[in-house]
Amino acid sequence: MQFSYLYILTNATRTYLYVGATDDLSDKLNEHRQIACSAFSRDMQPAHLIYFETFKNIALAENRARDIKKWKERQKWQLIMSANPCLNELLWLDSDVHAA
Repeated sequence: MQFSYLYILTNATRTYLYVGATDDLSDKLNEHRQIACSAFSRDMQPAHLIYFETFKNIALAENRARDIKKWKERQKWQLIMSANPCLNELLWLDSDVHAA
């Protein structure tokens, strides 16, 4: 079964959050990490996965991402901290991992 994902990335100093949705989390993480030139400075590039949720299809993941993007920063951090209180980077090791 193919899954889709809502994901939240942060920068190295954990001061910026990026919320997105994808049907290939591994490729999307690689894409974020390989950005050579962008509007972000090197310290601000969101390349550290700190939260994700799985969905049966991309439409559900995109709807959840759209909702979370409307949240206040504090609400986003509460969601992240409820699943990842140490703010560890979550490593995408294999396709059998289905939740944060």
